[in-house]
Amino acid sequence: MIRHGGNIWGKDVLDFSANISPFLLPAIKEAVRASADMINVYPDPYCTALAESIGRYEGVPADRIVCGNGAADLIYRIVRAISPKKAVIMQPTFTEYEKALREAGCDISCCTLLHENGFVPDKSLPDMIDSDTDIVFICSPNNPTGIVCPEDILIAAAEKCVRSGAVLVCDECFMGFVLPERRASLRDIMNRNSIVLKAFTKIFAMPGLRLGYAIFGDEGIAERVRSCGQCWSVSVPAQAAGIAAMEHISEIEDIPQYIARMREYIYTKMDDIGIEYIRSDANFILFRAEEGLERRMLGKGIMIRSCEDMLTSGYYRTAVRTLDENKRLIAALEECVHG
Repeated sequence: MIRHGGNIWGKDVLDFSANISPFLLPAIKEAVRASADMINVYPDPYCTALAESIGRYEGVPADRIVCGNGAADLIYRIVRAISPKKAVIMQPTFTEYEKALREAGCDISCCTLLHENGFVPDKSLPDMIDSDTDIVFICSPNNPTGIVCPEDILIAAAEKCVRSGAVLVCDECFMGFVLPERRASLRDIMNRNSIVLKAFTKIFAMPGLRLGYAIFGDEGIAERVRSCGQCWSVSVPAQAAGIAAMEHISEIEDIPQYIARMREYIYTKMDDIGIEYIRSDANFILFRAEEGLERRMLGKGIMIRSCEDMLTSGYYRTAVRTLDENKRLIAALEECVHG
């Protein structure tokens, strides 16, 4: 059963279950419309122009960029290319890492993040990496907690992976929402065993187009991943949208500050209602309330994400959206909690 957020089909709701920017750039929509003239041809299987555009922005050669049908596609292709026997992941975290690894027959060791520690990764994560480890997944900011992995833990994990021969995959799909002073990216300390995973889905608000990319520290690993999976994984409209996004990337620079203000607004209102929450670095908030809240919220026309599959019952995740939308969220929460 699919347990991700964003499944609004057949429902008349305001979606707070998917963590997408509330702002879609007009240039992206225009690029998709213009690409209609090219949908009668196969897309570029190597995403050449898109990879070059991303490479210029990221400051890496295009042959160390691999594009995919969303970040989720790249997770499965990376696992298939590495063929790991043993993996280390955090818990709770994005469920597709475990799903991809289990489908590959991989043994998984989970580093449990504790609520009483604010779900912040600590040295127990790199301590779990040993000579038998083949791959490590770190999500930063983590989903569903919204916590950025501390820089010292990231450095320790990267160094441990080099010594053990493991590949470190850092999923930074939500890093675009993090305030500059809070960012700690594997991109800044990459080594030959590093992979940074990113997506246009979140910060550019285009989940329907399915577009992500990975930055590799090693060209050989990049080529192995590029050779896995289907040949034409990124459609013509998605490639066009990605190029347009790169050309207009300066237009999203103010989004982290806006999201930070909206987070503080929601925190204040949750304090008033009496809801316990985890302070987030991303565009979503993990909180606790009575079991069944998601059903009651749905009755108010608001969809939030139950995190029962990642934690236990009573944990929920809500996106952070525009002020008017956030006011509707808070009104529904107050009715459902105190109603």
